[in-house]
Amino acid sequence: MRHSALLSVDRFGRVVLPKAVRSRLGLCAGSSVRLELCDEGVWLAPNADVEPLAKKREVLVFTGTAQGDLESAVDEHRARRIGAVTRRGPTKP
Repeated sequence: MRHSALLSVDRFGRVVLPKAVRSRLGLCAGSSVRLELCDEGVWLAPNADVEPLAKKREVLVFTGTAQGDLESAVDEHRARRIGAVTRRGPTKP
């Protein structure tokens, strides 16, 4: 699908991408895009290498790959939360 639009650059050098383009590419506030200067002009593309979050129904959802021992990290975090609620300090899982 090809999309064409005439855009303007504001005094700070910013260009606003049309909502239809942002939606199609999955871009939201804070999304990372890659810019390349070519002989023909400027090329922009979503930077999938850096974008582990996606907005789904107004909620940010992690879509990346978990690294490390996720189960231990969750257990440790849960123990700290339980300890804080019971005012006993962190408990060991």
